[in-house]
Amino acid sequence: MFIDSQGNLCPCDFTMLSFGNILEQPVKEIWKKINKKFGVPGNICYANKSNDCIAEKKGRHWPLKIEDSYEVLEQYPSYDPDKIPVFNQKMGMDVKKI
Repeated sequence: MFIDSQGNLCPCDFTMLSFGNILEQPVKEIWKKINKKFGVPGNICYANKSNDCIAEKKGRHWPLKIEDSYEVLEQYPSYDPDKIPVFNQKMGMDVKKI
């Protein structure tokens, strides 16, 4: 989790997708939205995966607006349920139940 100087809460400091602003909403509410999209481990760095798409949408706003953030996630989901890291599979993680 990363909170920028303006209060925008992002998944990390390299993935500038905003899911809300802590000056307008409680952190707990924003975190629930992020966790729905990023609550499962992936096999690659999401910032690397989505960087070009985020850069195209950036315009004058940084981080992206919430609606643009969801568009990026539609195009580049944060994880593939069929490619969960081996460690998490061995630990019994079943993402289809999440």
